[in-house]
This record gives sequence, structure tokens and C-alpha cells, in this order.
Amino acid sequence: MKPRDVPTSPKTRNLSAIDRLFRAEPTISQPIVRSTGTLLTVVVTVALSIGGMAALTWAAERFPNVGWLGLWRRSAAPAERVVIREAADTRPTVDQVASKVTPSLGTLLRGRASDIRPPSDRFGLVTVLTSDGVGVTVDAAPDGVQLLARIAGGVSRDVSAAATDPATGISLVRMPGSSNPLAVADLDRLDLARDFYVIKYDPAAGVSTVPARIVSSRDRALASQQLDALVESSEVVSRRLRIDLPLSDSWKGAALVDRDGQLVGIVESAGSSDGALVVAASWFKQQLTRFGRGDGIIRSVLGVTYVDLAYAVAKEDLPTKGAYLVARESPRQPAVALRSPAAAAGLRAADVITAVESVPVNELRGLAEILAGYEAGAEVTLSIWRGGQELTLKTRLGQAQS
Repeated sequence: MKPRDVPTSPKTRNLSAIDRLFRAEPTISQPIVRSTGTLLTVVVTVALSIGGMAALTWAAERFPNVGWLGLWRRSAAPAERVVIREAADTRPTVDQVASKVTPSLGTLLRGRASDIRPPSDRFGLVTVLTSDGVGVTVDAAPDGVQLLARIAGGVSRDVSAAATDPATGISLVRMPGSSNPLAVADLDRLDLARDFYVIKYDPAAGVSTVPARIVSSRDRALASQQLDALVESSEVVSRRLRIDLPLSDSWKGAALVDRDGQLVGIVESAGSSDGALVVAASWFKQQLTRFGRGDGIIRSVLGVTYVDLAYAVAKEDLPTKGAYLVARESPRQPAVALRSPAAAAGLRAADVITAVESVPVNELRGLAEILAGYEAGAEVTLSIWRGGQELTLKTRLGQAQS
């Protein structure tokens, strides 16, 4: 085949095809040359920028007093001066907790502060909880026996009044005079994982402190597992805290405090191998101010006996939580007391009280513990389960005075 003629011009007529191809190369490769030049410019600019930053950083460290370099130094410092330190343990020591709590601790003795001969007949331990001298002990003062309180530091005070709380079984004593009160911890916000300590003061032995751990916040001291032993009264707080220490009887009445030095409760029984039982301070805190005024101990009354379903296996048709109203056989007591606030509200046997003022009756707080927080005469709304139906009843709480 005859090769095709390539158009020519006066300038290209005498050039071969290969010559013409290479002659056309500049029209193809010139943009590449320009792109290469631009890339080289970018590389040089970045290198100069990095070098300039390094130079400014060096100058800022070399000449710290130059103002504008100081601005550069501060902006660069956070990335270069990161120091990691282990968080310090700010928990108070045992000695610090004891020193905070000790001024509120004492021992009750038989006798008077004015006795010439120092009394030596020990009655029990006491913890001061108000600035006007109201304290708490687990031993009930017998009628006609004069007591004095020997507070840590050597202060002696006569006990002017004593009364037993019908709801918790602890006793309040009044010791007139300025005191160092111990703050009461809020049981609802109690962190069981925190550190706790049992502390007592004895005039002969001084201050004794042992670390403790709360292993249960809903224990009960039951005589047996029979149904009648599970029946509770709405006016008696039967739940207890349990700590992991099998203490001797000399610790009965000692204070259980948290690491902030707040009173969690009072050791009620100390001899069990399973650990000591503690009455939570939240359950009698409300009575302190009234008793200090001389009004005695006044508790609210609903008037029912019940089985806490958190402790018992309920029948299939009952709720899993709540206060199941049932009669007590010995001593004989109906599920709903006659002429009681519960009877006035229309409560019946086999009803289940599931909440008081929307606060649920459950494994955290039983019916008696919830009612312990209400003043006598308060109007409350009860949530009731009755035969599969949910009801709402209102009543006004009565009162019981010690």
C-alpha cells in the first residue's frame, strides 16, 4: 500500500515524519514542566515553614524575655510539656477520722457529776448528736437511776432525761450543756463500698477504733423462719445494718461512722459470729430535735401488721414486693388494728401496700422504715394492690408517745 502523504508547510516540507514528531514535542511536554516547577515550589515552601517553626521554637526557648517570642512559646508549650502524675489518695486516715469523732463520744455511768467519789459503775456507751446535748445509747435507763455522761476529754454531765424509742428500741438521753455533735449520714445515699469504722470511748481504756465493712443493709434478727416470725408491725423498725465484725459485748452502743466522720448507726448487738447488727441513725434522726425540746419521743402510727414480700416467697398471684397485710398469731394482733388510721382508710387483710407517697416498699426500704420518716398527724397516700387491682387510699397518721 502506498503510504499516505502527510500535509506539509513551507517549514516542514523537507522534514521526515520522525523529525516532525519530535518537533511537536514541546507542545505536549511543556505543561508537565510547569507542573513540576509548581510541585518543587510547594516542597520548598513547606520545608521553609517547618524550618521556620523550629527556629521560632528554639528562639522562644533561647530568648524568653522577648515578648512576641513569648507568645509563640506559650502556644507551643502545651504540646511539649505534658506531665502525668498519679492522683493522690485524699482519703482520711483512721487517726483523722477518730480525732474528728472522739469529742462526740462518751460513756454513761451511774451517779452524779457532783459526786466527790468518781463513779465507776459503767452503764453503757453514748454518742452526742445535737449541740444542746442529746445523745443516743442502746441501753434503756431504768426508772429512778441517776446517770452521768463522761465525754471524751474529761467532761462530765448529768443526764436530765431519758426515753426509749418504740420504733427502733434505742434510747435517747438529754445532757444539758454545749456539746460537739456528730452529723448523721443519709442512709439512702450510703455507699456500701466506702470505708467504715466502729469507734468507742471508755474512761479507763480511752478511744478504740476498728475498721468495718457493711455486708448487708437489710438484715433482720429473726427468732425463726416460721411465718409468724416474719410478721412485722408498721410501728417497729426491724431492719438492721450488718457489719463483718463479731465484736465483744463491750462494743455494744459504739458508733459506726463513715470516713467523713458522720454517724451511720449504733451497734445494737455485738456477740454474733456472723457480725454485729447496727441500728441506722437515719431511723431515729427525726426524734432528736423534739426530744431536745423536752417533747419526748413521738412516733407516727398506721396500725397494720404485714409480711415484707422482699423476705418471703409470695404466692403467684401476689406482687413480688410490698407489705402483705396479715394477722399475727402470737401475740394475737389483727392485720388492721381497730380504730387505727389504716382502718379509717379502708385497708383490709390480704391487701398489699406497694408504696407510700410514691416511695416503693421494696428490698431497700420496708414499710416501717418509710413511715419512720413521717411526723405524727401527717396525711399520706398509700398505693394498694387488692385482688389484682391497684387502688389509692389516703389517711392521716396517728401517734405513739414514749
